[in-house]
Amino acid sequence: MDKGSLDLLSDIVGLIGAVALVKPAWRANSVARQRSQVERVPLSPQDDRLLHELRAITAQQLERDFSSWNRVDELCLFIGVGFVIISFGIKIVWALVYGVH
Repeated sequence: MDKGSLDLLSDIVGLIGAVALVKPAWRANSVARQRSQVERVPLSPQDDRLLHELRAITAQQLERDFSSWNRVDELCLFIGVGFVIISFGIKIVWALVYGVH
């Protein structure tokens, strides 16, 4: 395998790793944004008690969603970090075996 092909392989593996890392970050950001929007809903003391309770319950649920463990997120983190490490490993092994060009 020549240097160009190995560089391309390393870059593709690194890109796959980076894309996998986006999913957990995107989910966490989306849930945090939703919670912020719920908490900013303007309610006055004159508003119905049910509206206040609904806002509080929704904010609590979003907080649980944000802080709860998610198997898919964990898998994406594992794959993402693993692929990024493999990407760098390919380049380092190439440099050690064939020298730096």
